[in-house]
Amino acid sequence: QRYEARRDMFIGELNKINGVEAMVPEGAFYAWVKFDTELTSAEFAEELLVKGGVCGVPASAFGENKYPYLRFSMASSDEDLAEAAKRIKAFFK
Repeated sequence: QRYEARRDMFIGELNKINGVEAMVPEGAFYAWVKFDTELTSAEFAEELLVKGGVCGVPASAFGENKYPYLRFSMASSDEDLAEAAKRIKAFFK
């Protein structure tokens, strides 16, 4: 129940951001998130880390280069996930 609440909060907050589409995982503790950007997933991951202070794993690390997806672990505290969502929102402003 705690995991579901954490997942719902994180995915819900990300989906409120214009240009962000977070998929609800089916049993996994990570989220695939698509970003509206012209950058590759690796380029965007670096940009988000350097300028936004949020670390996500680029889809290219999993052999997927078609879309600018990042993968985020949700095996973190409620506070850390809320802060990550807050920073991603600020990054897109």
